[in-house]
Amino acid sequence: MSDDPRPPLSPMAAGMAWVARITTVVAEMVVPGLIGRWLDSKWDTQFCVVIGFVLGLVVGMWHLIRMTRSMNPPMSK
Repeated sequence: MSDDPRPPLSPMAAGMAWVARITTVVAEMVVPGLIGRWLDSKWDTQFCVVIGFVLGLVVGMWHLIRMTRSMNPPMSK
């Protein structure tokens, strides 16, 4: 029995919630790299894009791990 007072989501609403979560994580991974590419073109460098994509990967994975942990809380003994 769940202690959650909210009514269960319809399958369409649950699917759309997952689409929003996945889109957010993908944007967190890609946008910093695109900003790095733009900075490289402005500053005539070649390292900002790499830093951006690495930073985006770290932030995206961190958010993905936090998101999945909050959905599946650890079981108490």
